Amino acid sequence: MPNEPVKQTPNQEQKPKWVGKIPLGSMPKRRPGFLGRKNLMDYGEKDVYVAPKRMLLPPWLIPLVAFALVILLVFWILPGQLAPSPEPTVPVEVVLPPKEDDLAVVQVSVADVFDSPYVRGKRITQVLYNEPLKILSTEPPNHIRVELSDGTRGFVLRSDLSAEIASVTPRDGMLKVIVRGDMKPIMSAASAGTRVAEAPMGTILYSDYSSDQVMRLLLPSGGYGWITKDSVFIFDDLEALPEPDHFVQSFTSSAMAFFNAPWMPSGQTLNGISPEGAARVAGLLNGKILPYTLEKMAEVGQEVTLPVDPETREFDLRYLREGDLVFFHPPDDEKRIESVAICMPERQWLRAEQNRASLRLGTISEQRDMARWIYKVVRLTDD
Repeated sequence: MPNEPVKQTPNQEQKPKWVGKIPLGSMPKRRPGFLGRKNLMDYGEKDVYVAPKRMLLPPWLIPLVAFALVILLVFWILPGQLAPSPEPTVPVEVVLPPKEDDLAVVQVSVADVFDSPYVRGKRITQVLYNEPLKILSTEPPNHIRVELSDGTRGFVLRSDLSAEIASVTPRDGMLKVIVRGDMKPIMSAASAGTRVAEAPMGTILYSDYSSDQVMRLLLPSGGYGWITKDSVFIFDDLEALPEPDHFVQSFTSSAMAFFNAPWMPSGQTLNGISPEGAARVAGLLNGKILPYTLEKMAEVGQEVTLPVDPETREFDLRYLREGDLVFFHPPDDEKRIESVAICMPERQWLRAEQNRASLRLGTISEQRDMARWIYKVVRLTDD
């Protein structure tokens, strides 16, 4: 009789031994008498064991290496990566002198020129948009010492100036543009652009492209801008704006644009104007370049000697002519120029009056007391 396989109850199954070994799984094994069974093989189960792995490194070594890497990263690698690249330094005491051709260009509508780089510095004058200035010193931290076209020297805020000089160094074939209106908006595009700057009356610009209605300008910021052709003078770069045939009438007409404009000491724009600023801009629009300051302006043109009125023993104001510049000194200092008046048509003059916030027209005959403060009279024409 074929051998019957011996059955084992669950209680008779052998339990694996756990001493020093880890059970991994079971492998099949042959059992005797399998040939007599219906199946080709009769499998049983046998436990298979593998010895546990042993650590090749001590358990404290990995944390120690990690800690050392962190220290190396924080105190050695990162400081070297974050530190700025070395640059050549100049001792604080040494100020590099600028070259003779070093220029800065005004990149705001109008910039103040001060007599010192300190907070209480006095305004000497103002310079207009796109005006080139000669750099004299870059020593002050917030200002640059500059020289204006008439030789006036002062300090201008660094933020008001640009180092891009393409807008004041025109190429052949470019056109010169002088703003003769109030404030000329400069746009970012020929049409539907945004306003990028404003050029006050008297601003000089250069254009490299012109159509029937618009012109493209070189800007001190280094880019381009667009303006319409109204309220500007346009002529070739090599040409100077010619004086009109009737200079005096044209000059006083241009100065009249500043009537009732807000008065500001040394101001040069309609947003804040001084009498000398009005005279300078009016002269520029009529082909005559006048200095910025009262002292320098009093030295141009022809000095006029007014006769003395025998009754009042003061200068006879009846001999003043339209277009004359009348300079006044303060009551306590006859050697210092305090203000100027522009003689206008109909025996009037344009000046800054006390207790008035704007330039006013006054009748000369009604202000004859001003004759005692006259410092000098200058005539801009030879006749």
